[in-house]
Amino acid sequence: MRKNILLIIMLLITSFLLSETLRFECDYWAPFNATPDSDEPGFQVEVTKKIFEDAGYEVEYVLIPFTRALQNVASGAAHGTFGLYDAEAEANNLLLPKNNLGVGKTYFYVLQESNWGYDGLSSLENQMLGVIQDYGYDESDVDEYIEENKNTLKVQAMAGDNGLETNIKKLLAGRITVTLEDESVMNWQLKKMGLTGKFKKAGMLDEAYNLYVAFTPTRPELVEIFDKGYEKLEKSGELKKILDKYGVE
Repeated sequence: MRKNILLIIMLLITSFLLSETLRFECDYWAPFNATPDSDEPGFQVEVTKKIFEDAGYEVEYVLIPFTRALQNVASGAAHGTFGLYDAEAEANNLLLPKNNLGVGKTYFYVLQESNWGYDGLSSLENQMLGVIQDYGYDESDVDEYIEENKNTLKVQAMAGDNGLETNIKKLLAGRITVTLEDESVMNWQLKKMGLTGKFKKAGMLDEAYNLYVAFTPTRPELVEIFDKGYEKLEKSGELKKILDKYGVE
């Protein structure tokens, strides 16, 4: 009996020592992914950690600039990233699971007292648009407009983890007149800043799209582990508990 107990302990220790650490990198995009090692690291982060830790892995989540995160995941220097839509993942040769984790709805936002509304590219002509540097908005005409006018008063791109917060402050100060952001992300940031009700939607950009946790092409088995774990969390009801924590359906 004592030998069996010792064997079990040795197997557990060996398993712990051999557990692999998976590295996930992204820039701050709450509530999808937020501050590492906090009570609210983001719902995609919490789901991913639960899935892979249950499968015997350690999970490390690090905030770095978005473009560099994509490069690292593509090369295999990191194992995954958060908040990607399918075209974005395809462009960077990243792998997507069959299960999405969130739905993106991108809107133009203005101050409550504004009368402006989006009605095609021509309606942006006399506006000052605030965007996040290096983001693609999954709408070719608008992405082209941003690229053609970036670093001018017409399009002002903010970099860094506080890009959206800065754009919100610039809207309040009149330094830009409209910004473009995902609905869940905007609602989360406005709540954190105590500004709920100060802004309104001024038109939706294209259609809703699925958002995913994306993986390095060097480790395709991680996609299968994610999908199996996702379905397990969905059946147990634990997935819904995590999403409810962040007010996400």
